[in-house]
Amino acid sequence: PAKKQRREQSQAIATLSPDEQRPMFMSRMTECLALETEATTQANDQIDFVSQPADSDSLLSTLLDLSEKGALPGLRGTISNIKKVPSGGKGSKGGKGGAKAPASKLRSVVISSSAARSAAQCGSIRYTEGGKAPDWNIAKLFAKHMKMSDQTDFLQRGIATVGVGTAGRVLALGQSGALPMGDLESIVIDVTPTVKGLTILDDPASNKELMEFLALTLSKRGTNFLKVVLYSDDGASAAVKTQPKAKKAKGGN
Repeated sequence: PAKKQRREQSQAIATLSPDEQRPMFMSRMTECLALETEATTQANDQIDFVSQPADSDSLLSTLLDLSEKGALPGLRGTISNIKKVPSGGKGSKGGKGGAKAPASKLRSVVISSSAARSAAQCGSIRYTEGGKAPDWNIAKLFAKHMKMSDQTDFLQRGIATVGVGTAGRVLALGQSGALPMGDLESIVIDVTPTVKGLTILDDPASNKELMEFLALTLSKRGTNFLKVVLYSDDGASAAVKTQPKAKKAKGGN
């Protein structure tokens, strides 16, 4: 029963208000990392929980909402006007010969439960339905078809604005120093349940890696606030989700 209740809480956490999300998430973080009271208080003070837009259940809308809050760039013209930039992998060129790495533009990291989920999310945030493209370059930070050395090279080029990956890989890149965390403005945690009804918060290994990455990021940012969005494909408001059904109904309720 207790385990079932925790899973139900994880599944519903994205639909809660920031004030309701905070104690639930911080208790998970404390349990996972066994943080001391002082460290827990510091993390709690530095995290600014932000609700995903209630009128949409897309990751792109969530990121664009963050851009309106100053955490990310906005849109940059139509697809035909966009100059393509390599998105990592083979052929990426990192700094060599001791050359100074360019200043990082990385402002947000999206963390999902699996490489397959991360790959799908990369495709979902490239363009809007109207053919507009966000003014950001995406770093693929997951193990599927990509080596950590390729990701390191791409990050060192300093052109990535948004990173999308798994907790294990972003943590490893953060610990190695390849992933610049000091200038991060936001972290989006994908808590969409899997087909088994589990979220990233329910898997012990992924949850621990997630919390360790969050703690590491906070330690690199000093006293600056970090926006954290608990995102879910099912995170739209109940009113919005029931509206299509209401339209189909005939003769009232």
